[in-house]
Amino acid sequence: MPETTLSAHEDYAQLQMVWPAHRLDTPPTVRLPPGYALRTYRRGDEPRFYKVMKLGYVPFLYLPEMPER
Repeated sequence: MPETTLSAHEDYAQLQMVWPAHRLDTPPTVRLPPGYALRTYRRGDEPRFYKVMKLGYVPFLYLPEMPER
């Protein structure tokens, strides 16, 4: 497969996760360390989400309401 690079002028592909159709009814058990929880998005999560995205350096992520800090 040829090496690809992404520039500011190229479109980015969204991550796609694949799971076998025959295992849709049997997802793996999720095990988290003590003190951690897994939950869905809640209104008000934005500031922490943006902080995580900045820590991970996602240069192409920009949302108009994203605070500059």
